[in-house]
Amino acid sequence: MNIFYLSQKNIEDSINYFKTNSFSGSIALSYYLVFRHLGLSLRKQVTIAPAQMDATYKEDYANSLNKMFTLLDPGESADKIIAVSPFELREGALTKTSLYNPGTQMNISGIVGRPKDSLKNLVRTINFVDYQGDYVLAHRKSTEIIQEKCLLGKKISLKFFAIWFFRFYGFTFKSEEISKVDFSRVVKKTVINYFKLNKNDFTWLFEDDILNHSFEPGQSSITGKWLRDRFVFDTEIDSLLTSIKPIMLGGQIVPTSYDSLSNSKVEEYLQLVGENPSDDMIYETLMMKKQIVLTGVPGTGKSKYLNSLRGEFYDSEMIQFHANYSYEDFIGGETLTDGTIKTKIGVFLKFCYQAQKKPNEDFLFIIDELNRGNVAQILGETILVLDRDYSVKLSQPISFIDESDGIEKTISEFKIPKNVYLAGSMNTADRNIAFLDLAIRRRFAFVEIVPNYEAVSALAEYRNYDLGNVLKQINNGILTTLNKDELLLGQSYFLNEAVLDEGVNKFLWTDEAFHRQFNYVILPTLKEYTFSNKNALITILGNDLSSSILNVDDFVQAFNDMFDTELY
Repeated sequence: MNIFYLSQKNIEDSINYFKTNSFSGSIALSYYLVFRHLGLSLRKQVTIAPAQMDATYKEDYANSLNKMFTLLDPGESADKIIAVSPFELREGALTKTSLYNPGTQMNISGIVGRPKDSLKNLVRTINFVDYQGDYVLAHRKSTEIIQEKCLLGKKISLKFFAIWFFRFYGFTFKSEEISKVDFSRVVKKTVINYFKLNKNDFTWLFEDDILNHSFEPGQSSITGKWLRDRFVFDTEIDSLLTSIKPIMLGGQIVPTSYDSLSNSKVEEYLQLVGENPSDDMIYETLMMKKQIVLTGVPGTGKSKYLNSLRGEFYDSEMIQFHANYSYEDFIGGETLTDGTIKTKIGVFLKFCYQAQKKPNEDFLFIIDELNRGNVAQILGETILVLDRDYSVKLSQPISFIDESDGIEKTISEFKIPKNVYLAGSMNTADRNIAFLDLAIRRRFAFVEIVPNYEAVSALAEYRNYDLGNVLKQINNGILTTLNKDELLLGQSYFLNEAVLDEGVNKFLWTDEAFHRQFNYVILPTLKEYTFSNKNALITILGNDLSSSILNVDDFVQAFNDMFDTELY
């Protein structure tokens, strides 16, 4: 195993960002983020009284405060806390008033007890939480107060905040070498999960500015001395600084180290799932509910997820609903054969019949494009059996020849076998879902699959652009202009099999290929979504790209003008 850290350059860039971006109420903002990590919400209170904390909670609390504030590396000790909020950094000297509670004893009791001591006075001027003595709770005006009192009309760069917060932190990889893309993906997911960030947080609190090349891995952690050398300290702090000493163990200086993200978590974060559940989570949901539907806009990989599920089952079958699909196709019924009316078994009834012969094996039946068919008509009376506790009498008995023994069998009553699982997909862009909600919503687990920007960033290459960020910009434009998240573009618009290089497992776009993809695949889709509203198209793509640019060189220039996201 190999531990990688954020590079010195990354950390210097972060320090410079905070020095040149003014925030106010720095302690309130820092505390709010620490409390978010601990689970702060409108319904969940956070314990701030050391006497109320168990050992695990107290250690987590202390670690989060250290990550936020400390100027000491884990191999150093001091008599008093030597720390600063990143939001307190300014050009010029750090004074004693700039430091975070410099009179507090440097031990776990002092670290975790300090917020309780300071919050009582703090909330009198910045009432950013509901202070209840031993506990704090979020309140409905927390967002507005933090925006007004602390953010001052800005948002925090998630990129530079993550760098500061993880300045001593390690990430454990199996490989001896890792790419910026993989490292950046792990760091981004770590900070998002650590602070429990959701989509709403990127509308008011953080800039979602982490690209696939944002973080550079280093082989060793910075030291506290290196960090402190980035600042100028006022002479009144000299006595604090001179108290810093290395932690000794058995006569040896303890090497600089820090808690690190485990390899199992790193491996989980390396999966290219974006903001979607993993294959394992989808599988476990299916096994729990027995019936699942994957929803999402076209091109988000719903079929890929369904195909990956097939390998977990003894046998599987996939069909696709369409406007002419019928009850007779699905369950069975009368059909005209050689001038004679006979009954014919439908594909699902036959599948269930075969599955019940092997009760110890699991079978998967997949319905693609579920909402393209008339579900009520296709299922008929058998919709009741989706509850699994029900069996129904068919509207008419279904007779068929059993291929295994050549004997005619008749089914007049139907129940889905316990070993049969159903998985379906539907495109939200089709929007025939309101009816489905009424008919089968309670009988299925619904899992939304959203556009996977990180897969595009990692797998698609065009010049030096971060195409995942390009797709995100387009989708943000769609949301801003049309306010319809069912019209977002999925990642398949940038992951075309025609440009897949199997040798490197990357989608490698040339100018000519990307020009064709944009003009004749992406642009027509957006024209359809906007009903060819020119002003809406210009808002999403800019003036030049909203028209088909025939000259490749002109297209490349227009694309660069609109999506200037080249690597630095």
